[in-house]
Amino acid sequence: VRFAPPTEVIVDDADAAPAFQTTGTWTHSTSTPGYFGTGYKHNNQDPASTATFTPDLPADGSYDVYLRWTASSNRETAVPVTVHHDGGTASLTVNQTANGGTWNLLGTWSFAAGTSGSVVLAAADGVGYVIADAVRFVSQGAATMDPPAALAVAVTQTATAIPMLQAKHDDAGTHPDGKLVAAHILGMLGDATGA
Repeated sequence: VRFAPPTEVIVDDADAAPAFQTTGTWTHSTSTPGYFGTGYKHNNQDPASTATFTPDLPADGSYDVYLRWTASSNRETAVPVTVHHDGGTASLTVNQTANGGTWNLLGTWSFAAGTSGSVVLAAADGVGYVIADAVRFVSQGAATMDPPAALAVAVTQTATAIPMLQAKHDDAGTHPDGKLVAAHILGMLGDATGA
């Protein structure tokens, strides 16, 4: 069994539509450190504002979804976040007065390949600023059953593989696991060494 390495897709506030889109009034800023990329956007305390991050995911699968913002005491304490995923929607809130400048895990959901999923931030009550900086999607990796190259060689080139495996079996000495593995492979190839 082999696990594919995780895939990471980041949607930044500087990305062009349809990756990043807003409604209402948003302003670019670099005032508070800890942002991803070249800055972030704030909603000017506009109570009707939304920011939508839409990734273009390369494959179906489960993705960890992270949200990044810059924190300050003038931020919203309960920013509504809606995650549109393959199974529907998930609603939660984040406190943007804390945990700024880092990737904050929102949760893990299944997504289809392409652009059908999204993360939407909205204004709670217009009392504090909502920060739209970046969203990160990290696949959990998929298991594949590709046979190891060495086993494929052993099965297709038995005349060469059997003597090599017999030598490995004999050289395993005090390593019973190595001796057992060599014996099993030899047995699959029809050789009785180690039986």
